[in-house]
Amino acid sequence: MTEAGGRRHAQLRLARQRRRPDRVRIRQPSSRSRWWNGLPWAHCGAVVAAIAAIGGLIGTAIATYYGALVSRDQLEQSRKDAEWGIREQASRVTFWVEGDIAQDRILVMNRSPDPVLAVSIGLLMDGQPYVLERVSLAPCSQAVYDAKTLDVVMGDYRGRNLGELEWAVEYIGFTDRGGVSWKRASDSLKPWNRELPGFAGHVLGDARVRHVEDCGGGPGE
Repeated sequence: MTEAGGRRHAQLRLARQRRRPDRVRIRQPSSRSRWWNGLPWAHCGAVVAAIAAIGGLIGTAIATYYGALVSRDQLEQSRKDAEWGIREQASRVTFWVEGDIAQDRILVMNRSPDPVLAVSIGLLMDGQPYVLERVSLAPCSQAVYDAKTLDVVMGDYRGRNLGELEWAVEYIGFTDRGGVSWKRASDSLKPWNRELPGFAGHVLGDARVRHVEDCGGGPGE
């Protein structure tokens, strides 16, 4: 046997002696790299769309709710503005009584820039109604009635001076520039239909009228 043939024979023998693997292992793909492959993406998209739609509905409902609140507030403010426009002049006509225990002065003030007409002062004497009337009261003016200058011309106290009697002012009535009649008591101001109750008598007398510097201010009630 030649030398080359001997080497070939030795190589074949070594090759037969090498151990071959019993089986071939197949590498499994990593589960971590493909966890999302099993998700139902079509259903997930539908869920996300549904959530977005619900969120949109909630947002719309909230916006509608607050819009309704704003509209309600605006309507209420408009109503108040309209009411104030009607009452604006009347709210600036007031009265009060001052002096000692005998209540010797009646003051009626018009703090508006327009006159008021058909002014009537309702008095009570022993629970009976009497009235003191005045044609008008000028803008920005105050009428001061001294009781000692006022005389009862009708009723049980006819011929008596108001300064000698016990009396109280129940209300004043007047008509504003818009032709609306009002009745103001010490704690209220209301529209008035001018239907006067039957009076026990009338009171007559003049007033001292003076100008009011602070005119056109806030409401009198």
